[in-house]
Amino acid sequence: MAIPFPDINPIAITLGPFSIHWYGLSYMVSAILVVRYSKFLLRRFPNGLDGLLLERFVYGSFVIGVIVGGRLGHVLFYDPLHYVSHPIEIFMVWEGGMSFHGGLIGVLLAAGWFCKKHDKGYFQLLDNLAVAIPIGLFLGRIANFINGELYGKPTNLPFGVIFPRTEGLPRHPTQIYEAFFEGFFLLTLLSILWMRTDLRQYQGRISGLFLISYAASRFFIEFLKDPLAQSSQVILPLNNGQLLCIPMILLGVYLWRRTINTKVI
Repeated sequence: MAIPFPDINPIAITLGPFSIHWYGLSYMVSAILVVRYSKFLLRRFPNGLDGLLLERFVYGSFVIGVIVGGRLGHVLFYDPLHYVSHPIEIFMVWEGGMSFHGGLIGVLLAAGWFCKKHDKGYFQLLDNLAVAIPIGLFLGRIANFINGELYGKPTNLPFGVIFPRTEGLPRHPTQIYEAFFEGFFLLTLLSILWMRTDLRQYQGRISGLFLISYAASRFFIEFLKDPLAQSSQVILPLNNGQLLCIPMILLGVYLWRRTINTKVI
């Protein structure tokens, strides 16, 4: 028994000659929700960061960092040979193909530039955003599911999904697994820690926990993904996504340990 793939048009809105895909819509809605939730946290549970400054960052440098870094990360980490042969496709972001790890690097660089320009604490900004970013991860994975991409390996489990453009076998809906663990679960965990503990007073600790939790979830779910669905290359028993998660975990552990006994707020 399997679940048929829902017949959802990947184009969410059509206005004359213009079309907005669910994937692009998820980015727009995510930016708005991340700002609203981050500002809510700062009003109720402050860490010394100004909400208006955070809003300026998200709607400016953050968005640029995510899009440029995410696209270049996908090109470089997952399918460089294809894009060397089809360079014009690098700019076709609406077709999908964004790397979280590339987007993360883009955001880290953008945040460094922004904080230096405005003379603000680097981790004051990143810690607050780390709590809200799982909202965007959740919506992005739902958009991946609607697009019928990044699906998993064949499975006999009753919740397997028959995706389009496959041979008709039920497969793991790994996009839904990631939406839950990287999105809903991580949002809930970090929100509780921000609101109910003093972790927000140790700059870098929430960011470190985000990196560890996201990378660990992604690492194990990658075992269920079909490498052909995401142009992943398998190196030893690991694929690209898993290899990129390893430095994330190491950086997260470093950030967590460096903040021990260094309460800064």
